[in-house]
Amino acid sequence: MHTAVIDEKFQINTQMDISPETGKPAKPKMSHLTIASDKSKGIVGKAELDLSLYGDNEFNVFRLKLTECQSEDAYIEVGLKGVPAKPKDIAMPSSPSATSAQSQNAAGSDSLLLLIDDVEKLRKEKNKVK
Repeated sequence: MHTAVIDEKFQINTQMDISPETGKPAKPKMSHLTIASDKSKGIVGKAELDLSLYGDNEFNVFRLKLTECQSEDAYIEVGLKGVPAKPKDIAMPSSPSATSAQSQNAAGSDSLLLLIDDVEKLRKEKNKVK
């Protein structure tokens, strides 16, 4: 078995309908991930991730099996943590065409910094366990 470490951080901004009864997403929100090492090696594999399974105050870590991959045992670990939008970040678009641009800008740099800090905490905790 070969081991490759792809140590990347990224943020996904999305909107979900939240159930008033449970405070959790009302339905799954599937995302299709394509994992590539670099341009010369191309695609390593693909995985599906349900973004609605995020953790509220901590990361939910998932081990996703890679498909369309040379190794049958290949997987990627992904940590999901939801951060609610701040009221000032939620803007009412003036037109339907403005919806996409405004929702992409809604996260802001504060959310990104929070996500990076949380990923670093998760990485440190995981290293303590080893």
